[in-house]
Amino acid sequence: MSQYDPTFLNWAHEIEARESRMRVSDKVLKCVVFVGVEESAGFRPLGTGFIIWVQQRQVGFQYIVTAQHVLDSLRNPISIRVNRKEGDARYIKPPRGWYFHPDASRFVDVAVAPILLQPDMFDIAHIPTRDFCKEEFLTARDVGLGEELFYPGLFMHRRGQARNHPIMRFGTLSAMPVEPVVTRSGPVKAYLMEGRSFGGHSGSPVFINFMAPRAYYADHPIMLPHPDQAQAYRLLGLLRGYMKAADTGEYVGLDEPAVEDLWVNSGISTIIPAQDIIETLMQEDLVKQRDEDEKRLLEGIADVPASTTSAASPPSNDENPNHRADFMRLVDVAGRKPAQED
Repeated sequence: MSQYDPTFLNWAHEIEARESRMRVSDKVLKCVVFVGVEESAGFRPLGTGFIIWVQQRQVGFQYIVTAQHVLDSLRNPISIRVNRKEGDARYIKPPRGWYFHPDASRFVDVAVAPILLQPDMFDIAHIPTRDFCKEEFLTARDVGLGEELFYPGLFMHRRGQARNHPIMRFGTLSAMPVEPVVTRSGPVKAYLMEGRSFGGHSGSPVFINFMAPRAYYADHPIMLPHPDQAQAYRLLGLLRGYMKAADTGEYVGLDEPAVEDLWVNSGISTIIPAQDIIETLMQEDLVKQRDEDEKRLLEGIADVPASTTSAASPPSNDENPNHRADFMRLVDVAGRKPAQED
């Protein structure tokens, strides 16, 4: 049986990277889930989330990441819809609820939830935190204006009946987070992206395409990657939303148009930096939770939301015959337990 390594995603072969422009690997679509509520008429998605992998010593942990304002807009228990390899999807309520950024002095539009999604059951891909655009990486690779960006997410009018069908959208990095962006929620540290985002993409992961040829304009010496070395995709951050601009109303044909009709997409979207996601994951409660789960897992208690004992060489089902049963029991608990409130 081939072993699954969630910390390595072979987005493309090296030869493809040298000739690539903005063709994005279809595998990127597998890292997103839809966030919403279950209703009598079916699942109603309202935003996008994505799956990440946090390696802490010997154990890897899965989390769902989304924008906090997506959760704030939902009154019913929050569910995520995850595609299964069998062709349908499953609705899951994160058993340990949601956690927000620990710094109460500023608004950070990030929410994370521990989860357990078996790769042999779910049609998913992880984004390892090692592939986040941390501040030192931004400097080392001279990340700046004009970078090619892309982001998979929910298109409300093509949400999928039986499973998620995310779409891919594209943009350009237009401003670095050197000055806060003024919002109704308060000043927000964010990148600005020239793009055409809309409702439903809140919470989408935003990547830089390092597989496309690029120029460097650093005012200091930098260590460039080898020309034939594929740089793959790096997570720049989380899409918060787009900015609206007032319309003059000149081309509106109604005598008394609705207020919403007088606003248009300005073409500028805000992106919460990946560093803020890392800070959310490294808050004391979650670090302690991972420490306790690691100890329990290594002691032979498998019913914890930790994925493997080693990300480089995860155990097969044969090595842990109770693994699937433990997982199903966890999912069953998740289906009964309400999501954590603010």
